[in-house]
Amino acid sequence: QAADVLLTKPGGMTTAEALVMAKPMVYVSPHPGKEEMQATRLSESGVAYYLPSLEASVDKVIELLRDGEERRRLSAAISAFRHDNPGARIAAEIVQAARARS
Repeated sequence: QAADVLLTKPGGMTTAEALVMAKPMVYVSPHPGKEEMQATRLSESGVAYYLPSLEASVDKVIELLRDGEERRRLSAAISAFRHDNPGARIAAEIVQAARARS
């Protein structure tokens, strides 16, 4: 809770806790499959960073620690993402995926 930024792999529990606390996350070394998909999705949603290397991830953490405005922007994006209607969002994604297969 005291952290300003989390440098973490995108595990479900750590990500859930960070989202609840609106803590900026920088993902590193996800396991192939679910963690990799989660890191990509949250990065594309603008609520986390997922960079190609440990060095780039560490650089991003340092940048975020120096840039309070970007940390606040990211925390606000996380709060908005968290309060979005997840059921409706998931349903829309399922419909979109089904249409893409047709």
